[in-house]
Amino acid sequence: MLFETALNHQNASYARTGVIIKLMFASGLRVSEALGLPLNAVSLNKKQISVKGKGAKERIVFFDDETKIILQNYISAVRGYFATSKSTFLFPSLRALDGHITRD
Repeated sequence: MLFETALNHQNASYARTGVIIKLMFASGLRVSEALGLPLNAVSLNKKQISVKGKGAKERIVFFDDETKIILQNYISAVRGYFATSKSTFLFPSLRALDGHITRD
């Protein structure tokens, strides 16, 4: 699968992309929702994410055990390549004005 190829790549950007794709497939998140997630919206223990969708409506989405492991690995091993000490986003960007990667 596409996300597995990206996850297994040595490049951190590819690995991050693989995590995003896997998370979207597992949870049903839209691209903009996934990219703008704050780190504190993710509960690994409960395997759920609190997300604000269209119209600022909040909902809870769930993910599976495999996605939990992938997210744990990403947060501990890859996220730091893109995050500053004050970054609050799950998928931060050092260059983007919003502080997180975008669809553009």
